[in-house]
This record gives sequence, structure tokens and C-alpha cells, in this order.
Amino acid sequence: MCRVRLALCAAILSVALPTMVSAQSSYDPCRDPRLQQAWDDPINLVRADAAEVTKLLERHGFVVECVRRSKSENLFKGQKGAAWYKTDHGIFEVLFLPKTETFDALEVIEQPQGSGRYLYSFRGKPQMPTMDSWKRSSFVKRGSKLFMVYGNDQLAAAIEKALQEP
Repeated sequence: MCRVRLALCAAILSVALPTMVSAQSSYDPCRDPRLQQAWDDPINLVRADAAEVTKLLERHGFVVECVRRSKSENLFKGQKGAAWYKTDHGIFEVLFLPKTETFDALEVIEQPQGSGRYLYSFRGKPQMPTMDSWKRSSFVKRGSKLFMVYGNDQLAAAIEKALQEP
């Protein structure tokens, strides 16, 4: 009886588990109509700023698949918002300040924590909270924009190059 239950459980898991994992790994925010609707919401203050970033990236060979609202849109006081980008080069986020302010005075301090984790603290303005990341991150500043790239140094370098060229 116990062997029958064990065999039945194993059979169910062998069918259900791959399906559940496959469903999770195939989720694409670019194809989620709810996320598209949230991005298009008039309350989203950074759509025009994000469109400018998209045009800049596309001029430098990036293919931008989609832009969505970011979970980082309310990280600190004075932040205008944030956007999440999916491109052919990889995924990253951009934090936006009002155009009259910049990230120029912001210093990023990286502290490896072991086991692949990193702690990031910030000095200067704007004042940002400490961030804990499961991957080494790169921060690329350009005026009122801060690009945050997680675990992809090649993508960070490509963004930095695009931002330096006219």
C-alpha cells in the first residue's frame, strides 16, 4: 500500500513538476497584458523619459522588446519613477529623477557578502536606501537617469558606450 502511494506521488510529480517549472520559466512580462496596461496608465510619469531612452538605445543597435513599470519606481524621495527594459542585449532597470536633477553626485559602494551576494550603499545625492543583490550589479549614470544592470557586465558596458556616443 505504501509503495503504491509512493509510486503514485512520484508519477504525479514527474508530470506536474516539469509543467510548473516550464510555466514559470516561460513567463514573459512583455506578453502580459496587465503589465502593458500598467505601463500605459496615465499615472505613469516616466513614459516619455523611457521613450527617450528607448530611442537612444535603438540608435546604438539595441532592439528594445518592451518597457514596463519597475518595482524600483519608489526607492527614494524625489524619484520621478523607474522603468524595466527587456532588450536583445539583456534586462535592466532605469531610475529617473526630474530633469532638473542628476545622479552625478551619487557614489555607489559595493560590499561583497559571500555566496554571490552583494550589498550596495550610496553616498551623496539623491539619498538612496541600501540594496541587497543576489548578483553583482553595475550602475551607469547619465544626468537624471541611473541604469541598474544585474549580473551582466557586457550589457552594462554596451549601455555605457551608447550613453557616451552622440
